[in-house]
Amino acid sequence: MTLLGQHTVNEIQDLLAAKDYTIKQIKTARDTMVWTDPVAAADWDKDFAALNKRYDAAALRARAVIISTYATSGGAVPAEGTYQDVLSALSKIPGTTQKGDLQDLSNRLKEAGAAQDFSQMPQPKATDADLAGFKAADTTIKAGESAAGKAAPIFGAGVALATVVGIIGLGVAAKIYLPSVPHRKAT
Repeated sequence: MTLLGQHTVNEIQDLLAAKDYTIKQIKTARDTMVWTDPVAAADWDKDFAALNKRYDAAALRARAVIISTYATSGGAVPAEGTYQDVLSALSKIPGTTQKGDLQDLSNRLKEAGAAQDFSQMPQPKATDADLAGFKAADTTIKAGESAAGKAAPIFGAGVALATVVGIIGLGVAAKIYLPSVPHRKAT
């Protein structure tokens, strides 16, 4: 779900949809339960308010990026910094659960007996440009292998495969290096 190894604007939209839904469901669960420990309830409410403040600010910045790029790119542009900004608002230290993080709040709510329903979680809609590129390369390689296999009785499999790979390699090298080679005008 990336473009050149980075999350895209489309993936930011998917992330926001999922996290908006998650936060709404957690709030609904909190609003419908009765805490047996009022101190724990007040602490949870304070942490949830702080999380919402962080998330709302990051989501607002992310939506500004979406609006500013979507019309011209359709959302297929890298925006890794914005994606990570949203995640950082939800989890202070990536890969861990700290007090006041979204996962911590969900865990504490569950421990207090609240039922949380995430059954309607929005699913990602963004396409994965990198994966599409890998699949296309795989198709090309398999076609080359197939051609090498058919040529094997004449040349031998190794020679045929080396020829196909060499031709593909020359084509890639020409596309990469020839445009950068300075050309002199004929005298």
